[in-house]
Amino acid sequence: MRRLMILLMLILLPVLARAEIFVDAETPADWAERELLRVTFLETGRSDAILVECGGEAMLIDGGDASWSEAVRSDLEKRGLTDFKYFLNTHPHNDHVEGLTNLMRWGYKPGRFMSPFAADWEGDDYHQAAVQAAFHGGIPFRLVRDGDVFPLGGASMTIWRSTAYPGVNDRSAIQMITFGESRVLLLADLSGNAQKDIMKALPDGALTAEIVKAPHHGENAMVAEFLTEVSPELVICTSNPDEAPALVRQTGNRDLPLMFSGAGEIVLETDGMDWYVRQSEPQGRTR
Repeated sequence: MRRLMILLMLILLPVLARAEIFVDAETPADWAERELLRVTFLETGRSDAILVECGGEAMLIDGGDASWSEAVRSDLEKRGLTDFKYFLNTHPHNDHVEGLTNLMRWGYKPGRFMSPFAADWEGDDYHQAAVQAAFHGGIPFRLVRDGDVFPLGGASMTIWRSTAYPGVNDRSAIQMITFGESRVLLLADLSGNAQKDIMKALPDGALTAEIVKAPHHGENAMVAEFLTEVSPELVICTSNPDEAPALVRQTGNRDLPLMFSGAGEIVLETDGMDWYVRQSEPQGRTR
């Protein structure tokens, strides 16, 4: 009987419904009353600062480069956000970690500061600056590893990373955020070699997501097989269209919608069944 049930599940798995995506559409009348996952790509030019909120809990994935730190702080203040469960730095390059360092220096105190690089790793001054800011702020440091899962409200975040290659981008911590039937995959600055390595390590379907954040600000096209495996319905790029010509061509060839957070903040909201997506007009660094 148990084998029959497993067989039925395997047969039905490919036909399970995926969350639908609605861009610039009106949300249902009771939308604000539902439990939601909100993922906001803050406007930080060609850098990453991604705010994730669910069930009254918040986390910030990367914080942009230093030139956008005041703008990021302004965005958080407008939302009344001072309490964070996690700050996650995907890898210690300035356009991902400087903003987190500055926020911690300014008194933001997440429950944990997390990184895929050990606290005593000395390969990058940006990393050491962030670790020191966390230490001086009394913020616990957490080393994240491949396969780690972290809850956020009713959502969960799974970390994957490759250690097969030496580059900092190669070893970026990528995140799959899941809420109900909805999945969004955030690829940090993951290199092509690391995309192939992670794809080989995971079972079929593990990388599938309705929405994907392109790696490395769209500087290069994604590995074709990797993009096929993810099978997204929307691609987000953390830069501007003129900075990502290869990604523009790749998504155009596949008729995949592509949005740029460098052209204005992008907000994704889901109730676990459908995604509603909207983009604001650009505000620049002075907001």
